[in-house]
Amino acid sequence: PGPAAPRPGAGDTLAIALLDPGSLDPARADGLEDQVLVGNLFDGLTVLDPGGAVRPAVAASWSSDPALRRWEFRLRPEARWADGAPVRAEDFKFAWERLADPKAKPGPSPSATLLAPVAGYREVAAGRTRSLRGVQAPDATTLRVELERPFGDLPAVLAGVSLSPLPRARVTSDPAGYLAAPVGNGPFRLAGRYRPGRSLTLERNPGYAGQAARLDKVVVRVVPDELTGWLELQHGRAAFAPVPLDQVAAARAVYGASADGRSRPGLLQGPTLASWEVGFDLRARPASDPSWRQAFSLALDRPRIAAALDGAAAPASGLVPPGMTGEAGAGSAQPACAACAHDPARAKAMFARVEGGRGPVTLHIPDGGVERRIADLLAGDLAAAGVKLQVKVSDDPQGAPVVGGARVARYPRMAAALQRFSSRDPAKPAGFADPAVDRLLDQAAATADEPVRAGLYRRVEAAVLDDLPVVPVLFPRHSAVLAAGVEGFDLTPWGTVDLAAVTRSA
Repeated sequence: PGPAAPRPGAGDTLAIALLDPGSLDPARADGLEDQVLVGNLFDGLTVLDPGGAVRPAVAASWSSDPALRRWEFRLRPEARWADGAPVRAEDFKFAWERLADPKAKPGPSPSATLLAPVAGYREVAAGRTRSLRGVQAPDATTLRVELERPFGDLPAVLAGVSLSPLPRARVTSDPAGYLAAPVGNGPFRLAGRYRPGRSLTLERNPGYAGQAARLDKVVVRVVPDELTGWLELQHGRAAFAPVPLDQVAAARAVYGASADGRSRPGLLQGPTLASWEVGFDLRARPASDPSWRQAFSLALDRPRIAAALDGAAAPASGLVPPGMTGEAGAGSAQPACAACAHDPARAKAMFARVEGGRGPVTLHIPDGGVERRIADLLAGDLAAAGVKLQVKVSDDPQGAPVVGGARVARYPRMAAALQRFSSRDPAKPAGFADPAVDRLLDQAAATADEPVRAGLYRRVEAAVLDDLPVVPVLFPRHSAVLAAGVEGFDLTPWGTVDLAAVTRSA
């Protein structure tokens, strides 16, 4: 069908507070504010429902060959840009090649690796060509994607905001002008121009090909930090706002805890796709000794560390964040991780048996108050096990022998958390290689049945936890407040909010 009429409840305006996204460029959409804003201005080929299942968006349907390497997406002919022009398959090809461009300004997009499975991506990323040979648009409503290897999770990946289409003519004729006033194809359109640091307004897109938004407008109060957003909410100028860690207890006391942590009013502390972990260079001593890594993990009191963050994180005993649930395949049960139990006495004995095992050990972390707080708690636990842990803040800690920090999966499928343990993946832990893990990863990616695929990924997770090239510590959670009187709001684990489904109650 064509554009749908507004649903009951239309006519209202919602005000929310968000940090400044810095840009409305889909290729730069990494944080919560980007996911919310860009995700409502643009539609991709697919979309994830609140349970994580893949649903049609611009693509009405899709299919693949039995090997899961050649995919075809059939676009809705009625899909339109906000100016009325049709959305074409070529718009996706253009946007993806722009995303993969290593010479993009102000620098290569971190989201470009979402295209890593696509045939020809490596050549584009290396600057040898600008064309993704694995992406073809034979006609206006057909997009064909060929992959280097089988990958059953491709439809879920393509729901990512960074893989939204872009109108080639508008972008290439005036890139800066387009990003200041982007014309999208989502349920909302930008009213006016985007100016960094200035509040903005989204208004219902009357030409949207899907179900029309219930709200007339969403006023986005752009704030410089989470504390300012929290104050905006307290003063009644916003119905949703992030909350800084040191204000979480106050937010819980004033607004109460949300019944489900993501869609009911109160303090939202639902799961995310992030994990906070400590990674090792397996080529360097003492981390090269598996028993030392196990001792490191046994020394950590994860519930105590999580409690010190006032609900902003949960203890982690696995590598797959709990936000990957339902049809996303991970399920709710975490794997058995014997070394994730807290046993300081055993850890102390194991450290003593490893040459140089008592340290001192330097933990490199990125700059940030939360990172420093977690690192100090780790140091206390290791001191109780007889190891001196020194903490060093580094602008770019990657590559150090022992590194701590948060890692965010880019889509809610287990592959996003586990593919990095493939020997072919450039992000793999230094010195880690396991042929059995490689075989399981390849088998999982080539499996069409999602529950079977999830079972294979759980075997990968168990195998990696046996070796512990990284030690899971925490699963960070969202920290935000949703005021009463807002219905249909759902802050998903992957950071999106479908504002088209939101309405205000009396």
